Amino acid sequence: MVVIGHLTNPFDLNGGFSVQFTAEDFSADNASGRTSSRGFNLSVDAGNAKSSSIHFLVVRLADGLRIEGFAECLGGKRNFEVFTGAFSAPDRAEAIGRFDFILHWDGTQGILSANWTAPRNL
Repeated sequence: MVVIGHLTNPFDLNGGFSVQFTAEDFSADNASGRTSSRGFNLSVDAGNAKSSSIHFLVVRLADGLRIEGFAECLGGKRNFEVFTGAFSAPDRAEAIGRFDFILHWDGTQGILSANWTAPRNL
């Protein structure tokens, strides 16, 4: 995962990640990965997620800014998903920033790529 300052807007941060996985990851015990960058934590889980789904969670511990979701990866069935959303934060009713992901799954292996823009501070 990479998080950098926005090139033209000093009040925002840009982030992104890309995860490659195979069908074997869904059967492995605790098949998950975690990483951090600039105060954001990323967790991606296939082993304990919903059956045949990748679960991702991006959270900034300092203020609780977060987004999470699932992407379907059924064995032997191709899938392409595009998702656009926004972060949420405790005590804030409105959506914050922007989050986009793309999933490519060929039935046995896939890649989940995401990019986002979030405020530097709430």
